[in-house]
Amino acid sequence: MLTCFILCALPYFAQFATESEAAVDFMETHAREIAAEMPNLSPDERAIAISIVAPEVSQYSQVADFLELRALGISYLNNGSADFSVGFFQMKPSFVEELEKKIAANRSLKAKYAALIPTGTEREKRRTRFENLTSLQGQLHYLQVFIEVAKLRTASQRFASNEEKVRYWATLYNAGMNLSATRVAYFQKRKHFPRRNAEHNYGDVAAEFYSTFRERKW
Repeated sequence: MLTCFILCALPYFAQFATESEAAVDFMETHAREIAAEMPNLSPDERAIAISIVAPEVSQYSQVADFLELRALGISYLNNGSADFSVGFFQMKPSFVEELEKKIAANRSLKAKYAALIPTGTEREKRRTRFENLTSLQGQLHYLQVFIEVAKLRTASQRFASNEEKVRYWATLYNAGMNLSATRVAYFQKRKHFPRRNAEHNYGDVAAEFYSTFRERKW
């Protein structure tokens, strides 16, 4: 359980105490899966990874997700025209397609994650992505690749702290993994989360979760 001190000290946790606690409990409940499905990351990198998606988990609605899948899933499977957020981590098919391109274009990534590049007809590829996106295991696999991509994109950057890194990588996750440093800086100043009450910056919220997750060996 989150302490009152944490809830009172952190802006997002203070405003969304119940939702934040539910997200932390979710990660604690699935700690074994997190470690098992992201074996190529260090424990601290896994803490960073789950901090990046925790804001989405805190606002996740199973009912809304189900309705969106019913409305848009068939359209995506048939012609790929729909792009929508799926599952606890609210990943989009376009996000996964971009990860696939990154894997195919990088020898190191391809050596480890070639199995995540779907094969078959375009419809069969879309179905594979869709099935992966609708499972926690699949989303953890994609999250692991995203962290690897973020590491490559920022290999030449020096972060003053892990919190700064979390904010930067979370912005890439939320606003686009191909953003330039200038655009990342722009989005880090915007308050656009959550959708229904946009009073927080996504990177800042991820950093709040990291302050909770960093002490644990994931």
